[in-house]
Amino acid sequence: VAEYQKAYDLDPTDAGNARMLGGALWLVHDASDTALALLQKAIELDPVNFICYESIGEYYMSTGRLPEAESAWRKAIDLFPTGPGVHSGLGTVLLLRGEAAAALAEFQRDPDESNQRLGAALAYFALGRRAEADAALAEMERLDATTYAVNIAEALAYRGEIDQAFAWLDRAYQQRESGLYQIKFDPLIKSLHGDRRWKAFLRKMKLPE
Repeated sequence: VAEYQKAYDLDPTDAGNARMLGGALWLVHDASDTALALLQKAIELDPVNFICYESIGEYYMSTGRLPEAESAWRKAIDLFPTGPGVHSGLGTVLLLRGEAAAALAEFQRDPDESNQRLGAALAYFALGRRAEADAALAEMERLDATTYAVNIAEALAYRGEIDQAFAWLDRAYQQRESGLYQIKFDPLIKSLHGDRRWKAFLRKMKLPE
């Protein structure tokens, strides 16, 4: 946060500086008017950069502002339809809104096959199609175990399989997966927050509890 603040102070007209500082303040210190204002400023400074809409979409999604999140992700898709993660971002919003069938369709449009697998595991479970959800999860465990263990933890947490979710989070930690940096505000793993192991994991990650 200190380094991003320094970069922003040196050039507050750079959209990347505003976006990175806003994201860092949110992910380390929690949602705030300051973090949101910086993410909004990034869009004002660079309104055709899909990454700016991804960032604010993630912020809105984590804070439960799903209509705003959906709008942001749809704008990101408009700007870069084949962008990495844009369809899975919208798919996650739709899943959280209870629109599992629409979510599945979005996940399937994502160019990243690991995102497609995660989306299938989540959406099929939400749709009550347990056999297909189990098959998708098994496929994740076969193909993503050494690269995207955090995705597997998300799927398990969403299913309510708490012990297994923590086991895969620990594996992701051991593998030093970059996806863990957003773990504190990941809406797919809220089922873990009431477990005593959650705060212990945050401490291990050196994130504020």
